[in-house]
Amino acid sequence: MLENRTISNEDIVCHLENLINMLRKYDNYEVAFVSKQDFISLSNICWLVKRNSGVFIETLNNDKLADNNNPEMNFIITEKSIVNAFHDYFLKLWCHIPDKNKDKRNSINYLQFLINKINTEDKTR
Repeated sequence: MLENRTISNEDIVCHLENLINMLRKYDNYEVAFVSKQDFISLSNICWLVKRNSGVFIETLNNDKLADNNNPEMNFIITEKSIVNAFHDYFLKLWCHIPDKNKDKRNSINYLQFLINKINTEDKTR
């Protein structure tokens, strides 16, 4: 989606504000901040489990020039046992994230800090 497009600061702020609103509005909506040091096994594969109905998977190729044998792919899996396996794996990962990294108040404060930083940078330009 973003391959040929540069995201504007205005768009970034809009997405961050939306994330803050979702965190405030929905009790079951959560986000956690992790670094590569926290999870050595992080890869260029993003996945999202939607309840028990499907797993959306996207592979990200960071270096477009490096290897055309590993193209970017997007797909969905709906087979229940695989969906459940992804859900169980997610819960294991979530449990290993420190509580301070997934605390809603901390997350909202950090997102607001990022918004303020972007807005300050825009004013100095």
